[in-house]
Amino acid sequence: MTKVAVLGTGRMGGGIARRLAGSGFDLTVWDRTPAKAQALNVGRVAATPVDAVRDAEIAISSLTNDAAVRDVYLGPQGAFSTRTAALFVEMSTAGPESIEELSREASTRGLRLLEAPVIGSVPAVESGTLAVLVGGSQRELEQARPVLERLGEIHYVGGLGSAIASVDVFLVFPAAAMLTIAGLGAVMFAWGQKTAEG
Repeated sequence: MTKVAVLGTGRMGGGIARRLAGSGFDLTVWDRTPAKAQALNVGRVAATPVDAVRDAEIAISSLTNDAAVRDVYLGPQGAFSTRTAALFVEMSTAGPESIEELSREASTRGLRLLEAPVIGSVPAVESGTLAVLVGGSQRELEQARPVLERLGEIHYVGGLGSAIASVDVFLVFPAAAMLTIAGLGAVMFAWGQKTAEG
C-alpha cells in the first residue's frame, strides 16, 4: 500500500485527502491548524510537515499561496528539511516563482519534485474528475500516476514550470474552457513544450 502524505487540509487539500483515503492509500495528513487535519478522520495526523513526509512515498501539498508554500517546504520543520525518498507533488495555488524556488531547493538538496496544479473545484476532486497538469520528469510522473489518476485525468505538459504556465494560459483565455479535456491536454502540452524550450 503506497504511503501518501498530504500537506494542507483546507477545502481542496481536504478533498484530496478524503479521495485518497477512500482509494485505499496509507495516508498521513498535516495542516497548520491541527483541528482541520483531525476533523477529516483519515489517516495519521502529523505534528509538522517534516514529520508528515518522513516515511511517505508520495508527498502532496495543497496550500493557499506562495508564502504558505515557502513556509511549509523551507521553514522550520519544513518538508525539505530532511533527506527523504518521497516524491514531492506540489499542487498548490501558487505562482511560477514558487515552483522555481522549490525546484532549485530540491535540486540542491537531492530531492525529487513534480508540479501538478489542477483545473477544477472541490466537487471535481471528490469525484476524481480534475484536470491534473503535470510538469517535471516523466519517469517520476510514472511513480506518482497511481495516486494522481485517482484525482482526475493527467496531462503531462513538459518540464518544471510548464504546468503553472499552462494554468495561466487557461485563465487568460476563458474560451479554452469550451474545449474537451482531451483537447485541453493537447493545447497544454504544446504550450509546455514551448516553455521548456525557452
